[in-house]
Amino acid sequence: MEQIIDVLTDSSCGTMFAEYPDVVGADEIARMLGVSRKQVYKILREGRIAVIRCGRSYKAAKVSVIKYVLQGAQTQVT
Repeated sequence: MEQIIDVLTDSSCGTMFAEYPDVVGADEIARMLGVSRKQVYKILREGRIAVIRCGRSYKAAKVSVIKYVLQGAQTQVT
């Protein structure tokens, strides 16, 4: 299943969330996922999206958010 996610991530990177930069913060992740910032911080604390800390803020690669979305979709299908 991980290989399927990787292939889908590679092919989705150019089209999915194209209007967002390659590195996004918590506010942008919230807009991408359509959830509150509080929910985003919970997702980040649980390690469900790979992030790095920059001082007091979080930064994530857009591809990490896409991978999270695709994994959620894969879970819904099975």
